[in-house]
Amino acid sequence: MVLSMGCVAQVPVINELLPSGPGEDRVELFNPTDRSVDMMGWSFVVNGRVHRFGIPLVIAPNALVVLGSRGSDAAGLSFSLPRSGGSLLLIGPDRRTVHEVVSWPALRKGLAMGRLEDGGQKWGYSLDPTIGRSNATGTYADRLLAPPVLLHTDDGIEARAEQGAVIRYTLDGHVPDSTSPMFTTALRSTEGAIVTACAFAPKAVPSLPSAI
Repeated sequence: MVLSMGCVAQVPVINELLPSGPGEDRVELFNPTDRSVDMMGWSFVVNGRVHRFGIPLVIAPNALVVLGSRGSDAAGLSFSLPRSGGSLLLIGPDRRTVHEVVSWPALRKGLAMGRLEDGGQKWGYSLDPTIGRSNATGTYADRLLAPPVLLHTDDGIEARAEQGAVIRYTLDGHVPDSTSPMFTTALRSTEGAIVTACAFAPKAVPSLPSAI
């Protein structure tokens, strides 16, 4: 969920975020205006904790800047983006005006959430983060797929996934990819095998694996 204050951004915006764990979290800001903006005095609020830009950080017109975490970065910030999900607020230098609120769901390591175009209104998910370069150079998915449910039934092992998804599987414990066999009927005679399945769908991030 993204809430921007105003239809057309007149200030820098949160352009992409990458919750990757201690020392690896990244937030990208984009300045969509035709003037340089100094972020000194602005703040991030991550899950209720305030992180203030303590030193000058000038973002040129139509330019990107990447902020790191866990230790002082170019803006004097030290923040953490939980992979379990959370919210990030961008607060103006008056310490009262909330310019933007970005909320993200639980994301696996290496999965970013960003605008489809720099400064645009639509967001997506990417396994190939574009942190530090234009988001237009990346490939974004519209949704995250939940892991399929694997069940023992009288007919064998069955798999269920959300609507519109196909399920692919392996029998050796490896994580399936887009070329793995597709679940079409219940699997029989799998004694001794490790059935591992993932869900796939167009314009969606493949699910994490389920195994039985």
